[in-house]
Amino acid sequence: MARTRIALSGSALVTAAALAAGLTGCGAADMTRQSSPYADAKSSRTVTLSVQSWVGAQANVAVAQYLLEHELGYRVDTVQIDEVPAWDALSQGRVDAILEDWGHPEQEQRYIDDKGTIRRGGDLGVTGHIGWFVPTYFAEQHPDVTDWKNLNKYADEFRTAESGGKGQLLDGSPSYVTNDKALVNSLGLDYQVVFAGSEAAQ
Repeated sequence: MARTRIALSGSALVTAAALAAGLTGCGAADMTRQSSPYADAKSSRTVTLSVQSWVGAQANVAVAQYLLEHELGYRVDTVQIDEVPAWDALSQGRVDAILEDWGHPEQEQRYIDDKGTIRRGGDLGVTGHIGWFVPTYFAEQHPDVTDWKNLNKYADEFRTAESGGKGQLLDGSPSYVTNDKALVNSLGLDYQVVFAGSEAAQ
């Protein structure tokens, strides 16, 4: 049975019909070589989905898994892998689909354009927005903090033990797509990017 591996980009729920159209084949082991219950089940209708660590991606996979299992008769295995290693796993056939990706042009060039081992599954129809946020109570007390030009004025108030004497700009996982370090440097902000490690910790 031929296998088509796909990566979908955006941040919306995928429909089972679209997913099923691109998935034929079986899942195998995850990045740690932990055995998938559906590995090597070549004659079965099985799918292994990569699960990213943020809630939106987990919701996408949960809906796709439910529809694939209950509406289309697939057996579904899920494997949690960070964003960039997920592309490697997808190319090597250890997972069959990434349902949400936030832009990895180097991986796209390598695996889609150069090697041809991954196909684009298409956009999901929702444009995600990445931004900086401050607590509401602080913005109400200091309305000008929402203009980046005033951030240095409040750097001392955002200082933590982890930020080394600068204001703390808290990010999630180091594996997430972000330009925060470059922005802080380019804008001359007196802030240090600190990684919480996950969306939940952030």
